[in-house]
Amino acid sequence: MLTGTKPISASSDLSLYRHDGGAFKKVMNVEFKAHIPSFNPIKKDIEKLVREGIPGNWFHTLKNIDYKTLPVLFEKLSRSLKEFKGDADRIGVSILFCFCVIEKKWACMKHFLYNQQQGDYESLVDEFLRLTYEVKSGKIHVLDENGWTINHT
Repeated sequence: MLTGTKPISASSDLSLYRHDGGAFKKVMNVEFKAHIPSFNPIKKDIEKLVREGIPGNWFHTLKNIDYKTLPVLFEKLSRSLKEFKGDADRIGVSILFCFCVIEKKWACMKHFLYNQQQGDYESLVDEFLRLTYEVKSGKIHVLDENGWTINHT
């Protein structure tokens, strides 16, 4: 867990602000990731995005991908999001997840939005982090996009 006396003691990779009545107001945090990090860095960054209580963006670049790349990442993201269920119930969660695969010129994007009135948080996380695909002949073929926006060339 993050330490300190404030709700968030670590900085996001990038924060966006709006000038509002003579002052700047933080309106979004962005976390950048690359490759397949271990669980703890993912958990730390998800914690920052959830606990701040403002919209977030998870932007993740991968050099390449195989059949297990996204399931491995999604499992770590799922565990991380579930660890902060109490915060999610208290303040809600809004995170735009983006994954870009450089060598395949492929990307997927989906918005995770949760507030307590939407029902079971764990089930929502599991359903959100589902994307069925296969890699054949050097291309990614999506079999079930499950609401993910897919871009490729």
